[in-house]
Amino acid sequence: MLDFWFYLVIAIGIYLLYYGYIAKKKYEFRGKEMEIQLKHKKLELEMKKLELKQLDNTPVITEQKKKA
Repeated sequence: MLDFWFYLVIAIGIYLLYYGYIAKKKYEFRGKEMEIQLKHKKLELEMKKLELKQLDNTPVITEQKKKA
Protein backbone atom coordinates (compact mmCIF):
# COMPACT_ATOMS: atom_id res chain seq x y z
CA MET A 1 0.00 0.00 0.00
CA LEU A 2 2.88 2.36 0.74
CA ASP A 3 4.35 1.70 -2.69
CA PHE A 4 1.09 2.82 -4.31
CA TRP A 5 1.13 6.19 -2.49
CA PHE A 6 4.82 6.67 -3.26
CA TYR A 7 4.28 6.20 -6.99
CA LEU A 8 1.14 8.31 -6.91
CA VAL A 9 3.05 11.20 -5.31
CA ILE A 10 5.87 10.82 -7.85
CA ALA A 11 3.38 10.82 -10.75
CA ILE A 12 1.60 13.91 -9.43
CA GLY A 13 4.95 15.65 -8.91
CA ILE A 14 6.02 14.94 -12.48
CA TYR A 15 2.64 16.17 -13.73
CA LEU A 16 2.97 19.44 -11.79
CA LEU A 17 6.49 20.00 -13.11
CA TYR A 18 5.28 19.42 -16.66
CA TYR A 19 2.29 21.73 -16.15
CA GLY A 20 4.61 24.46 -14.84
CA TYR A 21 6.92 24.02 -17.83
CA ILE A 22 4.00 24.35 -20.29
CA ALA A 23 2.65 27.41 -18.47
CA LYS A 24 6.10 29.05 -18.57
CA LYS A 25 6.43 28.43 -22.31
CA LYS A 26 2.95 29.83 -22.92
CA TYR A 27 3.82 32.94 -20.86
CA GLU A 28 7.11 33.47 -22.75
CA PHE A 29 5.35 33.06 -26.09
CA ARG A 30 2.69 35.59 -25.09
CA GLY A 31 5.40 38.06 -24.07
CA LYS A 32 7.19 37.73 -27.40
CA GLU A 33 3.90 38.09 -29.24
CA MET A 34 3.09 41.31 -27.36
CA GLU A 35 6.60 42.65 -28.07
CA ILE A 36 6.14 42.05 -31.82
CA GLN A 37 2.74 43.77 -31.73
CA LEU A 38 4.30 46.77 -29.96
CA LYS A 39 7.02 47.05 -32.61
CA HIS A 40 4.38 46.80 -35.34
CA LYS A 41 2.33 49.60 -33.77
CA LYS A 42 5.44 51.81 -33.44
CA LEU A 43 6.20 51.23 -37.11
CA GLU A 44 2.64 52.15 -38.08
CA LEU A 45 2.89 55.32 -36.00
CA GLU A 46 6.14 56.33 -37.71
CA MET A 47 4.57 55.70 -41.12
CA LYS A 48 1.56 57.87 -40.23
CA LYS A 49 3.89 60.63 -38.99
CA LEU A 50 5.76 60.56 -42.28
CA GLU A 51 2.49 60.62 -44.24
CA LEU A 52 1.36 63.67 -42.28
CA LYS A 53 4.69 65.34 -42.91
CA GLN A 54 4.28 64.84 -46.64
CA LEU A 55 0.74 66.24 -46.53
CA ASP A 56 1.39 69.22 -44.27
CA ASN A 57 5.09 69.88 -44.90
CA THR A 58 5.55 70.33 -41.16
CA PRO A 59 8.52 69.04 -39.15
CA VAL A 60 8.04 65.61 -37.64
CA ILE A 61 9.61 64.53 -34.34
CA THR A 62 10.75 60.93 -34.65
CA GLU A 63 12.40 58.63 -32.12
CA GLN A 64 15.83 59.20 -33.69
CA LYS A 65 15.49 62.97 -33.44
CA LYS A 66 14.43 62.77 -29.78
CA LYS A 67 17.53 60.79 -28.82
CA ALA A 68 19.94 63.18 -30.56
